[in-house]
Amino acid sequence: MSQSNYAGTGATGAIGGIGTGGVAWSNPGNITSSDNSYATVDLSNTDNTAQVLVATNFGFNIPLHSTIDGLVATFERKASAADTIRDSHIYLVHNNTLLGSNKISAPAYWSTTEGNVSFGGPADTWGAPLTSSIVQDSSFGVLTDAIWQNVYSGTETAYVDSILITVYYTVNYLSKYGSTNIKKIYHGSTQVARVYYGSTRVA
Repeated sequence: MSQSNYAGTGATGAIGGIGTGGVAWSNPGNITSSDNSYATVDLSNTDNTAQVLVATNFGFNIPLHSTIDGLVATFERKASAADTIRDSHIYLVHNNTLLGSNKISAPAYWSTTEGNVSFGGPADTWGAPLTSSIVQDSSFGVLTDAIWQNVYSGTETAYVDSILITVYYTVNYLSKYGSTNIKKIYHGSTQVARVYYGSTRVA
């Protein structure tokens, strides 16, 4: 099973030492939908490193005891000129802390044509101990940065239109009738979406 959601919140800053002293992104909140409204940062040979652009608050609703199998983060982005803008860090974040491993091993230049660039996979947990509780937390998300690398002087712009996360998961059903999983629970003719024991969600 999978769920795909756009970020609900965008912010600029530094996390885990990444982005410290960099140029702040303008309009970081524009990453919440694919609408050609951009978060941008202007970089040059004198200001060549951006702060991190952090996307959080994805609003996932995943059954409590599910196993997180993998995750894909998709960035809709472009650069103002060819062979100028690269990223050096793509990390998951939780509670303002880096989570798992950096998905950038060989930085690639951003295209001047807007398009989607994805990291991770359906069976890739990014080296992080992901749980349904973590990915549903409003502080969970992903970050990117941007660096200027060119032999010429001048200013170029990095653009990010949207950031989407797809979570792949397996539901671990807690209830059985004999050897058969009970996949849906009803109250009369109404399906019960969540089951609680006291104030604790159990399914």
